[in-house]
Amino acid sequence: MDVSSKIDLQLLLLAGMLGMFMLSGVIIIFIILYQKRLYRNKLQLHQLKAEHQLALLYNNIETTEIERKRIARDLHDDIGNLFATLHLYLNQLKLSGSTFPETATPLLEESSTLISQGMEQIRRISHDLLPPGLTLFGLVPTLKDLCHKINADDFSINFVAAPIQTALPEQVSLSIYRIVQELLNNTMKHAKATKVFIHLENELEKKLTLTYEDDGIGLSNAGEISKGLGLSNMENRANMIGGHIHFVSQKHKGFTATLEVPLNK
Repeated sequence: MDVSSKIDLQLLLLAGMLGMFMLSGVIIIFIILYQKRLYRNKLQLHQLKAEHQLALLYNNIETTEIERKRIARDLHDDIGNLFATLHLYLNQLKLSGSTFPETATPLLEESSTLISQGMEQIRRISHDLLPPGLTLFGLVPTLKDLCHKINADDFSINFVAAPIQTALPEQVSLSIYRIVQELLNNTMKHAKATKVFIHLENELEKKLTLTYEDDGIGLSNAGEISKGLGLSNMENRANMIGGHIHFVSQKHKGFTATLEVPLNK
């Protein structure tokens, strides 16, 4: 083989090796791009699933509120009216001048008392399910009324709030009310607290900041907060209205929750 043929063969081998390297490089680049695309698609799918789950969660909360409204109205309009009618008939019977056996008189009085208690319980449950004051009077008076009803000799609530000039959407008012309601319920059930401080501040009509503090036994870690106080439920309600809620607690040092909700004019 002459020198020229050897050079041609070497060039051919070199070209072949370069071609193989280029092909390998193309394959490697393709694999990297393909893996990136797979990862990106996986992230998008995960995000879609998360958004779908969040949408389902928000829908579940909204559905629950709709069902609460329906039950509250049914209790007030149907069962409440039945009790009221029964109470009216019983009073008419007592005032009719009819004579009853001596054993019947105490039963009539006891029945009247039980009916009155039943009417009061229906009214209380109906208001817990759907606080009428939110629509009629607004958030601050309704929260003040809630705290007034719960206040007791061994459990005091100090509620301080400035008037809110901005008209709040129903969902915002109801979500804040439910969060406060849940915080109070958890404090009374688990915290062994004697005092609660609630401060609602309206910052330049741009943001509502609600601070909730109790002097209870507190919690030692975030896991206990999540399990014991329904952290996720309150967080979801806050997120639904574009807000954020933050919890701080230490064992034997009470519990604090801070809710911030932006106001859109």
